[in-house]
Amino acid sequence: MDWLSRDLGTGLRLLARDKAYSLTAAATLALCLGANTALFSVVHHVLLRPLPVPEPERILLMSNQYPRAGAGDSSNSGVPDYYDRLRDVTVFQEQALFNSTNVSLDQDGRPTRVRIVNVTPSYLRVMRTSPALGRPFAEEEGEVGNEKKVLLSDAMWRSQFAADLGAVGRDLRIDGQPYTIVGVMPSAFEALAPDGIYLMIEPKASSNLEDNIGNPFAPYMYGISVLHCLTVSLAEGGTGLGTCWGEQVARRMLAEAGLGRVEVVDAPGPQNSIYICRR
Repeated sequence: MDWLSRDLGTGLRLLARDKAYSLTAAATLALCLGANTALFSVVHHVLLRPLPVPEPERILLMSNQYPRAGAGDSSNSGVPDYYDRLRDVTVFQEQALFNSTNVSLDQDGRPTRVRIVNVTPSYLRVMRTSPALGRPFAEEEGEVGNEKKVLLSDAMWRSQFAADLGAVGRDLRIDGQPYTIVGVMPSAFEALAPDGIYLMIEPKASSNLEDNIGNPFAPYMYGISVLHCLTVSLAEGGTGLGTCWGEQVARRMLAEAGLGRVEVVDAPGPQNSIYICRR
């Protein structure tokens, strides 16, 4: 134990000698502990809670691992694997394949970079959901040559098509190829269980410029807003709310989305707030 006492004594003397460093180290430690606490809260509500679908305990994510092929711990599942399971594995009621990627969406001559999910027609049956508008994918639309069909997310339908009911049946181009819109999925908030919670962390700011004058983080937030958030949002077809869209606008938009019970609490970091949202 002598070595431990010596090390502690040396450390305390160094900290006492350089007070600025000591304060920085203490503040960093406090921030990290607070961030980890917030992260665990998010993980608990987002990852550890059941999926907001019927009987989530019956849904499994399957992948292949090839440790002897030099692939390390990476895992994946390709199209051949999917068809092998369809043929050989009979214990599952339904199987689906999906993967996400970034593509260029061209709508009315306005190219936008977006994130999409490629799915087999069976995906909606696995998740037990259906489009709010239009129809789901037909089984034959999972075959090569028939696959150029699209289901829009509710957010994409509203931002790119102004919630036009006539969007179904229209064409759009993805990476230069023509696709047909067959339906629109429900709002993500509609997937919440009746007692579900939607969490978000946002900058602690007011929607009113004058109310942010005394906020020490305001110059930083408005700088980030102009140089990054606004430009990225507008370039991707968003509404360009910016970093300081503020609590008032957030509450209004959450209420419009059907989340009328919103509690705003302080995040561990002094620059952020946590929104706890319920129906």
